[in-house]
Amino acid sequence: MKPGVGYLLLGLVLLVGTFVWLVPTIAFFVGPPPGETEVDLGLAAVSATCTTLLALPMLVSFHMYSRRRRAALREATVLSLLRSTTRVSVEDVAKHAQAPIVETEILVSKLIAEGRVDGRVDHASKMFLAPARPFTPPTPPRVPPAAPEREMRFCRVCGNPVERTSDGTSYECPSCGNVQSLEDVPPDA
Repeated sequence: MKPGVGYLLLGLVLLVGTFVWLVPTIAFFVGPPPGETEVDLGLAAVSATCTTLLALPMLVSFHMYSRRRRAALREATVLSLLRSTTRVSVEDVAKHAQAPIVETEILVSKLIAEGRVDGRVDHASKMFLAPARPFTPPTPPRVPPAAPEREMRFCRVCGNPVERTSDGTSYECPSCGNVQSLEDVPPDA
């Protein structure tokens, strides 16, 4: 599941509840005054309170979803950048991730500690250093070799497959004993 989806679902449920209570609240404050009894004013106050109590957690939930989603995108950006190079400054990584340098340095260290990227951070020069990877071109897909085509000849008398004789100069039908020479061209050729 993607990060923050729980916050998004909670926010959507609270959004529905907010709209359910928002309609009577608007009706009480915009519509004609029904008689302004204490019951009507009490219902208006309850409706406004419920709308507020549902709207505030909804806004917090959407804010938390937004923060988690941005953090996941930032982490994916940093991870792809670190995996694609062997030497890069943390400042350049921070520019690409659109994050503060200190936060990016912490994120890079976290990714290294989790083993998701290979390398280390040189804190003196603020550089990410990865071990040199040898360049290997991609391997082409393996195609299995084709099976050798077997020559098939058939007896002109009975139509069964013929076999080459032991001396290799002719073909002999195992069914009827008919012998054909190598020079005989099959009728379908």
